Amino acid sequence: MVDKLFAEGLDYVINFAAESHVDRSISGPEIFVQTNILGMQNLLEAARKYWP
Repeated sequence: MVDKLFAEGLDYVINFAAESHVDRSISGPEIFVQTNILGMQNLLEAARKYWP
């Protein structure tokens, strides 16, 4: 889905998918890392494919 959006020619991307509760990062760090770090990495990798 992200690739399709970038292929359409986006000018801006805002990532609202972050896990923001610190207490959840302590009780479940795997989900915190997967959502915040790996999710952002996937978004950046998709953007890089279509960088002019």
